[in-house]
Amino acid sequence: DGSNQELDTTVDTIDDYSSTLNVTDNIYIIETDAVTLGSVYGLTTDNGIIDITAGGTITTNVITAADAVHLESTGGNILDNTVGTTLITAGATSSLKASGVIGSAVSPHDPVDVNINGDLWVWAGSEQDEVSVITQGTVNASAATERVEIYEPSPPGLVIHDNRLMGGGNYGSGSLEGSILSRGYGVSVLTRGILADIYYARALEPWGYQLQTNWAVTAGPFMDNDFLQGPEVIIDGSQVGITILPPQLLINPARFQPQNYYIIRRRK
Repeated sequence: DGSNQELDTTVDTIDDYSSTLNVTDNIYIIETDAVTLGSVYGLTTDNGIIDITAGGTITTNVITAADAVHLESTGGNILDNTVGTTLITAGATSSLKASGVIGSAVSPHDPVDVNINGDLWVWAGSEQDEVSVITQGTVNASAATERVEIYEPSPPGLVIHDNRLMGGGNYGSGSLEGSILSRGYGVSVLTRGILADIYYARALEPWGYQLQTNWAVTAGPFMDNDFLQGPEVIIDGSQVGITILPPQLLINPARFQPQNYYIIRRRK
């Protein structure tokens, strides 16, 4: 027993482990090496947490707590057991920490699946194909836009949630030839509210999560579902001294969705 009266173990698998002592019980487990978490449940009527630390890789299946879930691998990774079938569910701010990586960014591509009613804090000490943390699912965070929070110091690789770039050590790399293409966050503020401004702001700033503008009452009835889908706009960047994507690499608005991949290039 430790300071939190945790269960100290040296096993391969923890499965169907449920707290049944009382309605205020927490689950604390310290595992000496790698472990597979088959199904670990806190009481659904409890405000207790699930806190598991392992000396090796943690492989998850179903982790469910009415309050927080905290998983930490001090000597390995945090991975899903199988693609698309695992889920970490928590009712409060939770955390994932690993000395290796969180989720798999290589084939088979397998982010850690989460459903967190609160902030999700992550940290990883390694990277795999430029990615340190890759998660997917729902994070009902306190932030204005859905995201995960990152512990300092920043992980060495990218942190990605739902294929959206959250940050990481090589986010905004200073590569001479490289580029980062992302979409889904930030607010584009417009000083005028005419439809032409709205359209061109959307075409020229596709990374914007939302547009903030004064509503044009007289023009409003003319907006429909197809308004932002075209026609395609080509900007002559040579006239303003910038380099733009060649036309064959432009992505049509209808296909430019958050689930598409980011283009990342980094100078080593």
